[in-house]
Amino acid sequence: MSLIKSLSQINELKRKMADKSKKVKIRLMYKIILIITLLLILAIGIQTYLTVNYERRTLTRFMLEEGFRTSNRIIANIEDNKGNISVLKRQIAKEISFHQKIVFYKIAKPTGEIYLSSDEGETGRFIDYSIPPTNGTIVQDSSHNGEGIKLFISRAYNGDVLLLGLSTRSVEHAVNEMIWRNLQIAFYLILMSLVFSYILASSVINPIKKLTEGAEEIGSGNLDYRIDIRTKDEIGYLAMAFNKMAKNLKESRAELEEYSRDLAKMVDERTKELNKKIRELKDAKAATLNLLEDMDKASRELRESYQKLAEADKLKDEFMNIAAHELKTPLVPIMGYLSMLRDGSLGELTKEEKDSLEIIFRNVNRLKKLIDDILDISKLESGAMKFNMKDVQIAEIIKNSLEDMRSYAEGKGLTIKAEIQPNLPPIQGDKNRLMQVLTDLIDNAIKFTEKGGIVIEARREKDNILVKVKDTGIGISKENINKLFTKFYQVDSSLSRRYGGTGLGLAICKRIVEAHGGKIWVDSELGKGSTFQFTLPVKKQTPKI
Repeated sequence: MSLIKSLSQINELKRKMADKSKKVKIRLMYKIILIITLLLILAIGIQTYLTVNYERRTLTRFMLEEGFRTSNRIIANIEDNKGNISVLKRQIAKEISFHQKIVFYKIAKPTGEIYLSSDEGETGRFIDYSIPPTNGTIVQDSSHNGEGIKLFISRAYNGDVLLLGLSTRSVEHAVNEMIWRNLQIAFYLILMSLVFSYILASSVINPIKKLTEGAEEIGSGNLDYRIDIRTKDEIGYLAMAFNKMAKNLKESRAELEEYSRDLAKMVDERTKELNKKIRELKDAKAATLNLLEDMDKASRELRESYQKLAEADKLKDEFMNIAAHELKTPLVPIMGYLSMLRDGSLGELTKEEKDSLEIIFRNVNRLKKLIDDILDISKLESGAMKFNMKDVQIAEIIKNSLEDMRSYAEGKGLTIKAEIQPNLPPIQGDKNRLMQVLTDLIDNAIKFTEKGGIVIEARREKDNILVKVKDTGIGISKENINKLFTKFYQVDSSLSRRYGGTGLGLAICKRIVEAHGGKIWVDSELGKGSTFQFTLPVKKQTPKI
């Protein structure tokens, strides 16, 4: 009974393996047939598409050439038979008899009034197509009585206009015939490919079945099993590779057992080394803790140094603020006396005295500008500056600033103009401070421009007003652009001595614009000029200081 039971189990296992191989065979055969058929359909489809497109373009080109020749002959008849309608009509009828594609024609005067047509009911009407402005021919795709046509519109030298419609039905008919022929050919080719695919798949499946059985045997641990396939193709080489793999696996199993013994010995040795490294890491941990304590001490000392620097910076700002106030107090009466002297209120002056007084007056103004800048930057940084926020028109601010600086620009031979988008909405801002920003930017543009001019632009961009001050001056190098809005920063000290300046103007402009909720930046290239730009929000915002 035990032997019978074992035999039945073996037969059941063989039956299951046979069913599995059969399923693999069926699935693989279908895949081979399907792939070959799909590739053939794809190739036929591409070839048909390319052939049909080429044929359509060729036939269309021939039809266009024929249309141009016919139009030219009829135009020649129009010019030769001007005023002789009956002769012209006979000539056109002759052309139509030669060219069956012509579905209609219309001939109109230069005014567009039709005086001869294949449809006599249209005589006296006006054409509603675009006419060439000079003698020549244009072609349009159109339709006539539901049929696609090529419409040729020609103008003769005497001004008359010809409309000639050629049917595209013959082109479409030829293309449809070609498609039908290709479909018939494709049908027979697909039938042939199915037969060929079946034969090819059958020749491949049997060796693959043997490979599958061999792989299952080797996979189950029977490393003495060998696959009997002796063909000189890829499948034969694959069977040889399977047999070689089984042999190598058998040898590798013995080597692996020996290697496992050696590995256990190595693990013991590595464990001892690891314990040693752990002890070393504990020592390193203690050293790291000591280092962290030193770093913490250094960090506390650094914070104390920073606090001292902050206090020194605060003392510096307070000193600058007090010094500026103390300097400005005597400066006001000095400027008053200088103005009285220059105006002659205290007596007439000689020319040399006036020139000397003018130099003094300019330098006093520079000193006043420096003091005002120091006071402004001090107020902005401390939050003491107050803004009188109201609804203001940026166009008005630009025009006022431009007029204030016009004489300065024209004195250097420069042009200055404004390009403002109409109907810009009002913004919330301090008019005087915004004029200060714009005047400083225009002053810089004039100062560093020797020829060309300055353009002030303003336009709306979403919820902001964008203002640009563009010049054709000396420009700024890329490495200096990022530092340009820093306090007391000047691109070149030699330029500063030549043109004057404190290095505070752009820093003040930046803080005023940011206090209005905007941004300011510059685009520039050395030797090609600069464009300073800033935005101001249309919506109300509280100044941020």
